[in-house]
Amino acid sequence: PTQDCFDSNKLQFVSDTFYGAPQDPNHPHRAYLAPNDNTATHGSGSDTISPVLATDDLGLSVMMYEHQFRLPSDVANGNILLQWYRVKGDVCTDVDYSSYAFPTGWAPADNTPECSTPFEDKGSTPRQFWNCAEVDIYSLPTSSPSSPPSSAPSQQTTQPT
Repeated sequence: PTQDCFDSNKLQFVSDTFYGAPQDPNHPHRAYLAPNDNTATHGSGSDTISPVLATDDLGLSVMMYEHQFRLPSDVANGNILLQWYRVKGDVCTDVDYSSYAFPTGWAPADNTPECSTPFEDKGSTPRQFWNCAEVDIYSLPTSSPSSPPSSAPSQQTTQPT
């Protein structure tokens, strides 16, 4: 596929399974990552979920993320090539980043400027990452409602006359 194909068939963000970040109404294809400082939580009171941690190959504790996305409606079952793209907002932030409704404690530093677009290959450009994964997508089988069992046929008995 071409980059135009990827750009015109974006996945739609559905949910942040671990930390509850809301969808960005201005950019429904974006997922936002919780701060990687082990302070991100989701919920409140007894329902608070702490950061989800795992241990990497080097034995270091790393923060885990899990997002759900919806495929475009015209994508069929089968072998599909997905592309992900990440903009790191450490030098400057992506378009409309400052208007996102970040959960409490997630907001970026106020002094990080918005990047000019299109992004250029210069020092003030955010770091950008692309990767692809080839995956098999299959729909779950749908079951039709079963018809109620019919009553057993009545047996007629005849009596000799």
